Amino acid sequence: MARGAAGLRAAGGFGSAPGPNPLGLEQGDALITVGVRNGVATMSPVNPFDDAATARAVVDGSGTLREWNEGARLLLGHPASEVVGRPAADLLAGDRDDTPPGRDDDRWSGTLALRHRDGHTVSVWVLAHRRPAADDTPAAWLAVTPLESGPEPEDDPLVRAALTQSPCATMIFDDRLLLRGVNDAMAKLLGLPPDRLRGLRVTDLSDRPQNAELERQMRRVLTTGRRHDMQTRLRAVGESRAHAWNARIAPLTDADGRVCGVCVSAHDF
Repeated sequence: MARGAAGLRAAGGFGSAPGPNPLGLEQGDALITVGVRNGVATMSPVNPFDDAATARAVVDGSGTLREWNEGARLLLGHPASEVVGRPAADLLAGDRDDTPPGRDDDRWSGTLALRHRDGHTVSVWVLAHRRPAADDTPAAWLAVTPLESGPEPEDDPLVRAALTQSPCATMIFDDRLLLRGVNDAMAKLLGLPPDRLRGLRVTDLSDRPQNAELERQMRRVLTTGRRHDMQTRLRAVGESRAHAWNARIAPLTDADGRVCGVCVSAHDF
């Protein structure tokens, strides 16, 4: 199982000393965060789903931890009051000098050795992406990792091959909107290893507004049980320009007809 949330260094990387650069991020509807005010940890419960299923941390440009959720506490043992406002590099168990991402990166993923509160080392896979500055809010990094990956898919070789190798890019989410699986075509679009993504939210994959809108529409399909198409323009990983996409969101039901998840298939024009 993949685990983790990480620290970032100044100028877009991991492991710097702290600096006077408060973040003040607005809270989105896909992220419950814990902050510290006057030395007291506070939580903003804006997400109706299980926040502890994913470890999340927000790190500002100086390398200082600014947000720390319950999943991160479960992973590394530190309550928010002990780490928010401190250098994220303090969580690294290994070399602090050459830890990615680099200065010009917008996204990074890989395995880091992090230090648990009780002193042991935790090897974690981390997905980090830059959150651009907006409305007087400075740029920052969101680092995430799933703590729950769900059960393994059914092991029917033919069915599994058809789902995995289908040319239609597909994602499957459960009733908490946690990712349960992607096929090869979707993994190629995302540019990320599919076995590491299970348990993340779509808003953990990118800070683009399209991801937040897709999550809102998936929640709508969960509630209504009706299919919905969402049109947008975006640039996939490895592409030079944005173009039109249609995301077809369909409810998934169990044997009793209860909606238990959603399937999202992406089609470009």
